[in-house]
Amino acid sequence: LLRNSAFLFSAGTANGALSFVFWVVAAHLYAPVTIGRVTALFAVANLTAGLGTLGFNNSLIRYLPGEARQSDMLNMAYSLVSGTATLAAVAFIAMVDILAPKLGFVRGHVGFELLFVLFVACSATSIVLDNTFTALRATHFTLVKTLVLNVLELALMLSLRRLGAIGLFASYSLAFAGAVVIGLFILRQRF
Repeated sequence: LLRNSAFLFSAGTANGALSFVFWVVAAHLYAPVTIGRVTALFAVANLTAGLGTLGFNNSLIRYLPGEARQSDMLNMAYSLVSGTATLAAVAFIAMVDILAPKLGFVRGHVGFELLFVLFVACSATSIVLDNTFTALRATHFTLVKTLVLNVLELALMLSLRRLGAIGLFASYSLAFAGAVVIGLFILRQRF
C-alpha cells in the first residue's frame, strides 16, 4: 500500500512539475492567443476524454484484481473506452459551431481534427491505463508512463514549434499517443 501510494504521489508530482515546465516554455515560444486557443481545446478534449472513459477507470480498480479472465476484461474495457472516446471526439467536431463557436478553427482543418480525435482517444485510454496499473498494484509503471509522456511533450513542442498552434497541439497529442503505446506494451508484456 505504501509503495503504491508513493509511486502514485511521485507520478502526480512529476506530472504537475513537468506540465508546469511545459507551459512556461510554451508561453515563451508561442503567442498568447495561440496558448489560449490550444489550452481551451485541451480543456474540451479532456472533458470529452473523461466522458469517454465510461467509468471503467474506477470500475477496473474495484473488479480487475478478483477477475479470473483479466485479459478479457481489459480488452473489453480498452475497446469500449477508445471507441466511445473516438465517437465523442468526432461528435464534438461535428457540433463545434454549436457547442463552442470560438473553437471553430478546428473544424475543416484536417490536421486539427485528426489530432483532436487522437488526443481524446489516447487521453481516455491513458486514464484507464493508469487505473489498470493501480488495480494490478504496479503503480511504478504509472510513474514511468508519466515521465515518458512529459519528456515527449517537451521534446515534441521544441521540435514542432514552427508549426504554430497545430505544432503545440500536436506535441501534446503525439506525446499522449506515445505514452499510451508504451503503457499498453508494458501491460501486455508484464501482465
